[in-house]
Amino acid sequence: MRKENSLKNLFYGLCSFVITTFIGIVIPRLFLISYGSEVNGLISSVKQIFAYFALLEAGVGGATLQALYGPVARNDHQEISSILSATNYFYRKTGFWYAVGVAVLAILYPVCVQSDIPYYVIVGIILFQGEAGVVKYFVTSKLQLLMKVDGKTYIQTNLGTIFTIISNIARILLMYLGANVLTVQAVFCVVDVMQVLLIVGYTKKHYSWLDLKAKPNYNAISQRNSVLVHQISGLIFNNTDTVILILKCNKK
Repeated sequence: MRKENSLKNLFYGLCSFVITTFIGIVIPRLFLISYGSEVNGLISSVKQIFAYFALLEAGVGGATLQALYGPVARNDHQEISSILSATNYFYRKTGFWYAVGVAVLAILYPVCVQSDIPYYVIVGIILFQGEAGVVKYFVTSKLQLLMKVDGKTYIQTNLGTIFTIISNIARILLMYLGANVLTVQAVFCVVDVMQVLLIVGYTKKHYSWLDLKAKPNYNAISQRNSVLVHQISGLIFNNTDTVILILKCNKK
């Protein structure tokens, strides 16, 4: 069964990579044509900044993954619930600051970065991009960890691919109809939230025994600080150059 799941994860992962790569080439060009280089640059730069918000997780996700492999292999539902209960506590605790960070970024970004884009448009774009991330952080982050350890990554991949296709078809149609950029981003946000609802529905059906109110096992995720070090280094390596360019250069 696990070998079959691994093959599914590999196959659907490759399919998703091809599709998202193609979309990643097409959509930015359409944004450039429809809204100009400055709006396209704004959206790209905001995505890079949001990548740093992952640090709020403080290594909990990686530590949880390590802690879950044993209980999942033993099919120990009680221990799985205890670990994810502890994880859920940290996500709820830091999720508040995630939401605050999105709001602060929306207010301060237009002040810190020179742009001809209207203030309210920048605020709207950031809020629409950030809102979906906040919902995912609060609701599905811990559920996706369980699915990953259980070899069900392909479920997440397939949902992500399907909704990526849906959201981008909607964006293309809206751009073709001449809709403003806030409408396009709003649709993208709504589709993302719909994906969250499906993941919740899947886990309720296939992991009905999961109890996030179980006694939390904080010791199981005590290695989160070690994981955080690797997380920080990865983010610095992958995103720092773009962020420096955003702060030091005009996006025009």
